[in-house]
Amino acid sequence: MGEASTTGAIAGDKTSGAITLLNMNGDSRVVLTGITGGTNYFSLNTEFLARLTPTKFGYGAAETNTIASGVITPTKSFIAVEVESGTTDNLDTITATNFAVGDIIIISTLTTGHTIGIRSAGNIVTPSSGATRYLTTIYGRWQGMWQGSNWAEMSFAQ
Repeated sequence: MGEASTTGAIAGDKTSGAITLLNMNGDSRVVLTGITGGTNYFSLNTEFLARLTPTKFGYGAAETNTIASGVITPTKSFIAVEVESGTTDNLDTITATNFAVGDIIIISTLTTGHTIGIRSAGNIVTPSSGATRYLTTIYGRWQGMWQGSNWAEMSFAQ
């Protein structure tokens, strides 16, 4: 069975040569050649196109996610997390919808004075098993990398 693809066009200042596109991990490559001016048509795998969008690696404003029973389901890499109720909540699981192995997520709290505990539980792994990282201001950050079955902590700063 063939891969899904989409067709598009290039228009602009590039009038000759080749254009190379890589996804964020550098593991997929599409080279567009034979550009001679005007509009040039091409086909790309839709998974490749999705990986080129600026919703990964924290481009743009933070996406707000509210914790629900210890879980958030982000669609972007830069997340401002809000507590479910009160001023303190724990985050145990980050649902990895549309994330690929090696993708990075950056988490902060949405509101200074609200405490988000990022626990080594669910699918979150911190260096010390069972450790909890506390974000208490909008300037604190927790960064993790998707490993295929869990988010491994890369850095934490409060």
